[in-house]
Amino acid sequence: MGVFGNPEARTNRVTASEMENAIALTQTPEEQELENKLAELAALETALAGRELDLATNQAQLHAFEREYLPIVGS
Repeated sequence: MGVFGNPEARTNRVTASEMENAIALTQTPEEQELENKLAELAALETALAGRELDLATNQAQLHAFEREYLPIVGS
């Protein structure tokens, strides 16, 4: 029987998608460490963006307070 007539022969074939998945799952320690560091960097960048927003908000509130305070009390 040919390859197409034998169901076992078809199950032994590896698709390109399966090969890509197998390659992606086999990472060197350096690649795994890089992936971890990139994830850590993304988390730190998110935290930094939040803190920069807090800083901008606090600076705006301070300037608003100064605009009220200085005319009343003087410089």
